Amino acid sequence: MRILPLFLLLALIGACSSSPPIVPETQPCKVTLKDYRSSTTLFLINESHTPLTEYYSQTRRDAATKVIPDLDMGALILQLEEFGFFEVADVGLRRTPGARSTLLVERGGLNYSLSQLSSRPQDVSQKIENCNRAFRAMYDSHFSMQLIDNKQGKGLFEQQQRALGNQSKGQLR
Repeated sequence: MRILPLFLLLALIGACSSSPPIVPETQPCKVTLKDYRSSTTLFLINESHTPLTEYYSQTRRDAATKVIPDLDMGALILQLEEFGFFEVADVGLRRTPGARSTLLVERGGLNYSLSQLSSRPQDVSQKIENCNRAFRAMYDSHFSMQLIDNKQGKGLFEQQQRALGNQSKGQLR
């Protein structure tokens, strides 16, 4: 049984009120979260972008990309809209020097970037944080069935565990 993220359930419940309904995102869509502090890049693509079986049938370098149903991508896009992503995002895909993170949306031939900077006003920083959390909630609620090319064996996982431990130590300081 599939577990829906909390915000998706809330959006479904809220659909009965004044919120717009969740509709499948049938345009090819890719949402990327780049966290420059941890050197982590995560991707969500919908099945209209690349069919699930086609994407996961190929061996890849990593499992950072997850293919999600069009309805779930529609829920994420709706959540980003409600958090004000498209109001404050820059048009185009760009890296902002000094950014802590960047959320990128490629949808229907249009591209948007929104970077978290310490110089941003508090209200914009809160919108960015909400958008990043919505992305992570959707990302974390989906499984990846990716076969990865792993010549290191268990060393790959030990290396990633050390990197996560070092990142945690850095956050505690």
